[in-house]
Amino acid sequence: MTGIGGLVFGPPPAVGTKWGRFWRILRRFFRRQGRVWLPGRLLPNGGASARRFVVLCFRRTGSNWLCGMLFNHEEILMHNELFNENGVHTYYKSDVLANNWDYEGRDVNPSGFLDFMFSPHKFAKFRVTSNNMDGLRSCKAVGYKSFPNHYLQKGVPLQPLFNCFQEKVLGDLDVCKIILIRRDVLRTYISSRRAFETGHYITRTYHSHKVQVDLVDLQRFVDRYVECYREYRLKTRGHPRVLVVSYEDLCQDPVQTMKPAWKLLGVQEITEPKSLRECVPQSAGALAPLRESIVNYDEVEYACRHDPDLNQFLDLNLDTKNDNMHRATNSVTSPQTEATNPRDGKAPYCRWALLIPIRASSDDTVEDCRRRVQTMYDSIQNTTTSEENLPLLVFGVDDDDPIYTDGSLLREVCGGDRQEIAIQVLSGLQGRICRIWKWLAAAAFDDHDIDFTILLGDDVVILNNGWQSSIEQRFASIARNQELPYGAACVAFCDESFPGFPTFPVIHKWHYQTFEGSLLPSQFDNQGGDPYLFELYKRLGSSQFALDCKLQNTIGGKHQARYTKQRLRFEDDILTASIKWIQKVVPEILALRASWPVQVSFWVVLDNPEHKDGDRVRALQSVQQNYQVNVLEQFDAKGRPRNYGASAARNYGLAHSKADFCVLIDDDCIPSEQLLDAYVGAILRSPNASVFVGLTNFPEPHNLLTHAVVASDIPGAYSIAKRTREPPWGVTANLCVKARQSRVRFDLSFPKTGGGEDLDYCARARLHGVIKSAPGAAAHHPWWRNGDIGAVWHILSWAEGEVLCVGKQHMREHVFWTCPNGVETIFALTLSSMLLRYCLGVTQVEPISARFAVSLCVLALCEVAWQASRIGAHRLRHPVAGSFWRALLVRCVAALLILSQESVRFLHALDHSPFWVLWRVDWHFGQMPHLVIARKRNNLLRFLLYTSLMIFFNFSWPAIG
Repeated sequence: MTGIGGLVFGPPPAVGTKWGRFWRILRRFFRRQGRVWLPGRLLPNGGASARRFVVLCFRRTGSNWLCGMLFNHEEILMHNELFNENGVHTYYKSDVLANNWDYEGRDVNPSGFLDFMFSPHKFAKFRVTSNNMDGLRSCKAVGYKSFPNHYLQKGVPLQPLFNCFQEKVLGDLDVCKIILIRRDVLRTYISSRRAFETGHYITRTYHSHKVQVDLVDLQRFVDRYVECYREYRLKTRGHPRVLVVSYEDLCQDPVQTMKPAWKLLGVQEITEPKSLRECVPQSAGALAPLRESIVNYDEVEYACRHDPDLNQFLDLNLDTKNDNMHRATNSVTSPQTEATNPRDGKAPYCRWALLIPIRASSDDTVEDCRRRVQTMYDSIQNTTTSEENLPLLVFGVDDDDPIYTDGSLLREVCGGDRQEIAIQVLSGLQGRICRIWKWLAAAAFDDHDIDFTILLGDDVVILNNGWQSSIEQRFASIARNQELPYGAACVAFCDESFPGFPTFPVIHKWHYQTFEGSLLPSQFDNQGGDPYLFELYKRLGSSQFALDCKLQNTIGGKHQARYTKQRLRFEDDILTASIKWIQKVVPEILALRASWPVQVSFWVVLDNPEHKDGDRVRALQSVQQNYQVNVLEQFDAKGRPRNYGASAARNYGLAHSKADFCVLIDDDCIPSEQLLDAYVGAILRSPNASVFVGLTNFPEPHNLLTHAVVASDIPGAYSIAKRTREPPWGVTANLCVKARQSRVRFDLSFPKTGGGEDLDYCARARLHGVIKSAPGAAAHHPWWRNGDIGAVWHILSWAEGEVLCVGKQHMREHVFWTCPNGVETIFALTLSSMLLRYCLGVTQVEPISARFAVSLCVLALCEVAWQASRIGAHRLRHPVAGSFWRALLVRCVAALLILSQESVRFLHALDHSPFWVLWRVDWHFGQMPHLVIARKRNNLLRFLLYTSLMIFFNFSWPAIG
């Protein structure tokens, strides 16, 4: 790098900017002349420039191994899967969370997120202060690893993420690309299947697990794999900083293989690169024959023997020089435990264990800890009846805890005559609640033969007596009523600090045995375990709240926590895989009843918490079986209530709900009784659809304005569900969208009051699944502001959002260019006429003004007549339809409404970008191309007609006179 006067030059200007394009052209010129590298732009704070890089790879190609070597280099800031579907995976989570970045913020603003992750001075490892510049200078490279599915949903690009990756990573010549490939695609597929079926992706072996290969699925995998690396090669062709690394070369000689990588990244060469400790060899790799890994190997071999892309990998043995890297270790996979039979209605005798992670904060004294533990223990003793045994208390203590590690305080407080306690000292799990939970559950189920467990905290106070017997009876009732094995359920306490959220779920050992000795999937680290368990059993109809079992979470409640929360998006593939597994274990649940069991939760987002009726909305919160009302409020970074707008409110609700589908209803809509049944029926008929459009009915028009609104067809999109089976889009007043398996969210750039965001959302959602109508899902919508004149301003407020749709990249296939419409033509002719007269030197003012005013009035009348003539009789309602003069008046008012909308759109287009003026949105998304042709033709005819009239009145009329 080049430094001048204490300033260090770094990367060039951003790709896509004017200066960025100029700089790239200049650099290419000098490269051709003498291969000389020019400096880039100046970095702030005088910091040194770090080379940005990305590891382009595919799943199960040894990426964790390679990235571990990069991470352990002291001059490299190596992230992990930054754009993973389920969350932001990085080795520096505390720095990322401290700057309020999570997967929701990343998906909404991927460009800003990537700029942050490529800034070394934002991270503690390379922190720069005003007095110390050594931190950033020691960072010479910063990067992450990328899988192709990170920017896709069901194979279709998520446009904001995909565009950011294409422009700021693949398209930037200064970003180094390390392409990691595994030549043996068959073993890549087998590794992928093994990891998915066992849940062991990084830390445990699976070499003894054999897979049944679906040949169709194998071919799909191979096709995706080959296409992925073809795209990598195509997109990086001609780039100056590209390195291809193979998994097989890393196996044979990692030292020599990594030398070009160190040189590419500009860091010091390491003679013994080391991977992360958790990157254990999971199988015998290239040493073991494929026959030992595949159940139906003969079938696979027969299908692949004549395929030149696959037959070379059948039982292929590589050089065994470094075979220790791939030798198999003892298997920890246990056979599946058979489901127990359903028991009778009487609950059996059961043993309980309370799992209690405990840690003293830096401000806690010994007396503070003693008082907190004593309060919790007293609540347990006081609420355990004489017919019940005191539960086993399993404490999880960090090995570096200054108070609890030796266990003396816990034994002193909880060591009663009848009380059993067990203390587990944990290492390296500080704040990782889900992993602590799994560890303590394993100790309870394996070492103490416990039946029920629940995760509590030392700040929890149980309020109701007999909670053990009550919850045991609920498990028995669920098993009897749902015809499920005893224990195939999740019963949650009612947390008074967070009503309606399953903060404290009770789990039976049946779950632990069914999932082969694992309480939670391996992806859970810090957050999400409790709603995951509740949502899993909700699909069986066996998730319940114990309404008579209440507790208080005194410290870690709704808005507080003693540790940094790290969110995980488990709703999609993680939860889906668990649902499929549990349905395989208990297949009889698929035929329980003729009607479809639906678990319903209501999420009310209080968009304006300071509204005068806010307390009335909060009072709606309630928790009932199969019926919950949850009230959410939005706050800014300082904890103050804030109105973020309609799009943000919907995103907030979608982020909290873990349902398969969410119904979006405006607060002024009244749903019909059969709305949910109609949506469920539509989902059963079309389970792969991404959006279902319901029918929103308006009352009969009752005054001139409401008749004109109906005649103008402004609310036509509300009733589109009854006109077509696959509508192009639907309004959010009554819309059912795919929830937990969708990452599509509403764009926050649209107006807060609404307008255009529903069109934009549906345009992106339909890329991941068709849009279906559900006309039986009806709702009643009142007239805006009861149909008075104020409704006009509400309708006109949509115009800005409609204009913004023109500028969205994913809407490009749904926009088209036309000649100016009537409003734009009148404006253009007025302006050009004035300029032309000025250029011709016409100085007579009054005749010109008179003729000019007459010409404008004539054009305006022609436009009103044009729009009124296009309003068919089918849009007129009784009693207007029976009177010629009333019908004429309504048509004229409706035409004025249409012209007002076009005028406001025109003004907003000028305000955002004059280049958007002549571009229109195809509201039918290509389903009715004849309407686009007709609109182009009509605009052209009006433009020619109005131009001729303006010329006649302003230039020919004086000569005639």
